[in-house]
Amino acid sequence: MKSNCTLVHDALIDEWDKQREDAKAEIASLRDRLAKAERAHDELMSKYADTQAWCLQWRDDKAKAEASLALAVAELHNIANSRPHEWPEETRNQFQPWAQSRARHAIAAVAANPLPEAP
Repeated sequence: MKSNCTLVHDALIDEWDKQREDAKAEIASLRDRLAKAERAHDELMSKYADTQAWCLQWRDDKAKAEASLALAVAELHNIANSRPHEWPEETRNQFQPWAQSRARHAIAAVAANPLPEAP
């Protein structure tokens, strides 16, 4: 027959074994949850990287379009503010075809670099 100390000892060992098995199961569950969270994090970072690249490209495209528009506006402004009536006749005669050509070029430059849509 076992003594009370042995019975208590055996009960404590059984309880410890049970708690150890529960702890192992909990650790395995937490590791699984961590792995799932890491995969979700990686997916989000991948999507973010794609979005970040797209936003940077949009910013560059917008800057190019704005620069093209600014140049076109400056060119058209210069043409509009010119005073051909003060020029010699030969220069005046050449001005209209030149001005039309420059205006077409400025408009084409703006059309070739439209402002991109905002994200």
